[in-house]
Amino acid sequence: MYSTVLVLLSSIISEMSETERLKRIISPCVSICKYNKNNYCVGCKRHMNEIFDWFDFSDDMRVAIIQDLQERNIEGVGSSA
Repeated sequence: MYSTVLVLLSSIISEMSETERLKRIISPCVSICKYNKNNYCVGCKRHMNEIFDWFDFSDDMRVAIIQDLQERNIEGVGSSA
């Protein structure tokens, strides 16, 4: 019984740690989630795949994408990028 409680508590702590880790990940999202015909968000300039995979990327990959976003020219909804 005691070991079961310890395992359950350990699991809860691990899950909380993962939740806290995810909360600390910086995102370039500006809450304007509209996509152009090339699947780039006209708000944050990320490609749909970058948005979906954001939390799975390494910190280095996220930093590289954020740096790249500064140079991206994304046209409005329904136009080409």
